[in-house]
Amino acid sequence: MVPRRAVVQAGAARGPEAVTTTPAGLRRVVRTRSARATEALGERIGRRLQPGDVVALVGPVGAGKTVLARGLARGAGA
Repeated sequence: MVPRRAVVQAGAARGPEAVTTTPAGLRRVVRTRSARATEALGERIGRRLQPGDVVALVGPVGAGKTVLARGLARGAGA
């Protein structure tokens, strides 16, 4: 099985957002208004992850990477 990969860029200058880019070059931008919404987004993404998938969280300190990762883990069943 070839793992799927995505890069999630957290925390743009305009506020919390997640930008996912797939190997095929597809981009999707989702802006959230709170830590709760960011964690919920991570949970939704986490439920779609499959064994072997790779997710890289990229962004400055305070961008929301940890909050998003907490949601990813919860959604993935951790």
